[in-house]
Amino acid sequence: ALLDMVHVVEGDRTQFAPVAGQILGRMTDDVVPPPLAYAFDLPAVPSGTFVDVDNDGEADQGVQVFKLVVGSNITGGSYLAQLDQRADLNSFLVDPITGNITHGSVLVYAADDQQGFPSGFGDDGVLFTEDDPVVGLPQGYTVVHFGPDGFTYDRANDAVLPVLENPSSTVIDISDQGLLEGFNTLIDLMSVRYGFTELRNLDWEAIRAEWLPQFEQIEQLGAQDPQTALVGYGVTLHRLAQSIRDAHVSAHISSDLPLQIFNAILNAQSAPISTNVGANTVELDDGRIVVTDVAEGSPAADAGLTFGTEIVSLNGMPVADMLSGVTYNRVTGTAEGQRLQQVNNVLRFPPDSEPVTVEAILPGTDTAQSFTLTPGAYALPDRLASVNLRGDMPIEYDFPLPSIGYLNWDGFREPDVRIAVLEDFLRAVMTHPVPVDGIVLDMRGNGGGWDNLYFTMASYFFNEENPVSMHWIDQDVFDEASNGLVRQAPVEYLLSAPKPELYYDGPIVILTDQNCASSCEFFSQFLQTNGRATVVAQYHTAGAGAPIN
Repeated sequence: ALLDMVHVVEGDRTQFAPVAGQILGRMTDDVVPPPLAYAFDLPAVPSGTFVDVDNDGEADQGVQVFKLVVGSNITGGSYLAQLDQRADLNSFLVDPITGNITHGSVLVYAADDQQGFPSGFGDDGVLFTEDDPVVGLPQGYTVVHFGPDGFTYDRANDAVLPVLENPSSTVIDISDQGLLEGFNTLIDLMSVRYGFTELRNLDWEAIRAEWLPQFEQIEQLGAQDPQTALVGYGVTLHRLAQSIRDAHVSAHISSDLPLQIFNAILNAQSAPISTNVGANTVELDDGRIVVTDVAEGSPAADAGLTFGTEIVSLNGMPVADMLSGVTYNRVTGTAEGQRLQQVNNVLRFPPDSEPVTVEAILPGTDTAQSFTLTPGAYALPDRLASVNLRGDMPIEYDFPLPSIGYLNWDGFREPDVRIAVLEDFLRAVMTHPVPVDGIVLDMRGNGGGWDNLYFTMASYFFNEENPVSMHWIDQDVFDEASNGLVRQAPVEYLLSAPKPELYYDGPIVILTDQNCASSCEFFSQFLQTNGRATVVAQYHTAGAGAPIN
């Protein structure tokens, strides 16, 4: 789409482009593989806003200025409304610190040949300010390309208007490097690009030194046994990622690997906890580790362990002392999340393990008893898995009590489905035969997803009279020029319900759990921070609290 730039030209970062000033384009080939191609049939006279940018001291009609975006129609309207306009691909780039336009292209329309347009950035280096030098434009359309090397003007009938990829979003491909070289490059990149180095007190050179011997051994093994080396590489990268304690830092196994190696890596990761004695455990508020589930026919069941049995020690070691060494496989961003998993795995062991001696206090007794249990493969429910409340649907709603609305969904993906159901839910709330006192948004097990979608879904709880700014947290971004992180110019867009008639102003309670991650955490905190929701949880959320880049 070509979007009217009137608010950009006037320096107002709170407003989106007027809907009336949009020119929609069409794809002329498939999106994949790149490059992406598109075309616009331009109207004889566009309906954008005229702005006077010729700096001649007189009130002129001015020109219409359009930027190109590759946008996503989130809410399904006829044009790009609000966050539909926020795109990762635009026809110009901005300085990450100031937010000022640096280089790119725009489309300009002049109704006559008496209008001017900047031919440079002026002494202040900022486009669309009073010190910009100006050239005259002929009547009609002109594509203006601009940057530090100057301004050019394209008047061809089939002019080219390219999109530019933001350097901070560029994928860095090091797949052509060897195993050891790749590890060292990864540490080099993390040391300058990772946003929480100071917050988490990370010393990347110390991390390199700690893990280097393992990767050196894997590199040496690769010369004799490449398959075993790849399995070891996958497992070691996974453990390295876990050690950062950030749910956004993880090692994913490529589906391009042969299935045999893919499965071998997964099996190797889970091997230390692949058997059990037939019992799940959880930690109580007072620190006791107690049994919650017992598998029928398991050693735990045969020994008489039941719900509420307190586990005191394993092989003579107090259970509290051994927790820090228990293996867990999921990435987590909190110490509590790590402990949850380690408590859950305390009665899990490697394959072919020797019998273990368990000291436990059975319910109704005060004295610990000793049991010898042989680990095996016993089916147990996964109490830390994402709560499956939705059946076969990714998003559902109900009225479990006549005056309470209830909505749950699994992630911020497939916006057409989720927005449609959210809007249907809000209509049902407003037309419910019994007045609705409040709604519950159940975010347990929501794995996150697209930030534009979480912002859009949250915007239905604000109206045009009291919009909410997107600038609710400061963000850092990697800047190629300084080869480091810089505080990003804030995005100040004001959000409100895309369909004002569906604005909901009543009380909101949000339920979260240890599997609420990334955009789920942002969505919940955004509404809580802005006074629109109360968050209720038993445990902290996952700790994926940053944009990936």
